[in-house]
Amino acid sequence: DSLVEEAYGGKTATISYIERDEEGYLASEMEVLKQLSSMGRLLVCAGNGAIKSATNLALQRYGISMWIDVPIDLEARELMGDRILLSASDTPICNSSLDVLAQLTRLYNSMRSGYSTADATISLQKVASQLGYDELDALTSQDLCME
Repeated sequence: DSLVEEAYGGKTATISYIERDEEGYLASEMEVLKQLSSMGRLLVCAGNGAIKSATNLALQRYGISMWIDVPIDLEARELMGDRILLSASDTPICNSSLDVLAQLTRLYNSMRSGYSTADATISLQKVASQLGYDELDALTSQDLCME
């Protein structure tokens, strides 16, 4: 997503573009994924658009895909107050935690089949439990890499 955002001139410009032309944005994501899939030895962190089409899912087969399973309530807390769009067809995230949670739950349920195509899944809750952490916020990126 950050490569696509950079091409559009930053996050604010990208949000504006998504609001006007979601299909164009998704096509841009697909083009970036095509370019990256032809390169070797890359770690690509992809957003939800990477699983929205059969073409994108096929492009991911050129490498190993991992789904980092973050609990929806943790995602909702992180998104509170951040003006982003989950999808151009959705409304911008509002400040009600219940609305954010409901919106994320709908998005997750609609994309679950795409997430399930990953070669591996890393569950934040499982890693935290294995390491004896009481809070998911205690996890570090190193903890996830070791998993």
